[in-house]
Amino acid sequence: MGKRKSVIKLRPDTWETMETYSSITEAGRRNYISPQAISMCLSGKHDTAGGYAWRYSSYNDDKRSKSK
Repeated sequence: MGKRKSVIKLRPDTWETMETYSSITEAGRRNYISPQAISMCLSGKHDTAGGYAWRYSSYNDDKRSKSK
């Protein structure tokens, strides 16, 4: 079993963070979206899943560290 990575749900037009989830599975379950669709968005194969943009939570950490 792989290591769980937390993911964030973003507004696709503004990239504003909406919610953070402990895993792709949790995000899918709570948003009624296929975890596979979220995974494809995270890997760059799709821009959105369920109408939202998705990134691993480390994406926000990287953005913050570059803006300092």
